[in-house]
Amino acid sequence: MRILWVDSSDVLHLRNIFREDIHIEKRENEYLYDPNVVFRLEGGMFRDIRKKINRATRKNPIFFQMEKNDVPAALEMLGKWRSLQGRKNKFLLDWGYTRAALNSIGDFDTEDLMAWGVEVDKKLVGFSMAGPINQNTACFFVAKTVIGIDGLSEYLRWKTFGMLRDYKLVNDASDLNIDGLRQYKRKFRPLAMNSVYTATI
Repeated sequence: MRILWVDSSDVLHLRNIFREDIHIEKRENEYLYDPNVVFRLEGGMFRDIRKKINRATRKNPIFFQMEKNDVPAALEMLGKWRSLQGRKNKFLLDWGYTRAALNSIGDFDTEDLMAWGVEVDKKLVGFSMAGPINQNTACFFVAKTVIGIDGLSEYLRWKTFGMLRDYKLVNDASDLNIDGLRQYKRKFRPLAMNSVYTATI
């Protein structure tokens, strides 16, 4: 049996139960953020992010909660994103679950699956999705933006963190060992990193 996702807090417990019958291997590090700190963007450490967001706001983006009738436009945008960006990166790995998550908008309570979109000139140019892990922690599930609008990705992520301020932490997954994604996620100043493991019994 294989367990794909094991938190660091569970590793010792599993080893105590299964002893030599379990093999545990580190999978990746996930980024943990304080959403209130990120949304405030205070101080010099967020200067670059503020500049990017200011560039995006010149396009007068509209940030809104997505509903079922927004899904076709989001799927179309995802298809274009994949053809331009996804095929050359490991980002392609999230194609299936991103599409499935979009198709499930409206099937769950908004407290369990939150989805937001960004429009520029009445056209969907980005979307993000998140949900609770527990009372204190949310999971930033996915964020996609079209290529070519400077600062749009930062704007979408910033607005999404703003919607998650009732949580103490936001888990924004790993950087897939992609240098550009690692640099990008570090700009938002993670509070901590969470090690994730796989286990084989």
